Amino acid sequence: MPGEKLSDDWTHESLKITTAYRICLAADKQLQRAQTVPSVGVKNPDRALVNIRVLGYLLVFGPTDTAREHIASTILKAKDLTSLIDLGEHYEKHFLRPCKFCTLSWVYLAD
Repeated sequence: MPGEKLSDDWTHESLKITTAYRICLAADKQLQRAQTVPSVGVKNPDRALVNIRVLGYLLVFGPTDTAREHIASTILKAKDLTSLIDLGEHYEKHFLRPCKFCTLSWVYLAD
């Protein structure tokens, strides 16, 4: 299974962030089922699962609460599973991948 599963019991003091995380968690579980039963209609369930987990982990480990709030807002605006998967791909391509080449540590980015 791609990446580590999202935790079932994670919460945040912000209801918005917790709600967005719960959406990611539900999508994660749906995509786990799609790996064994391809009726969910997702072409590549492994890649889709990674994209959903990117969103979930950005909510947990985002550099600041402002960043987490922004990510939560974009998750809450997603219309369906496909748009949520696309959103995770967007963050992976335009936020996480460029950060692989940064020389700054996350400690400095969070301050």
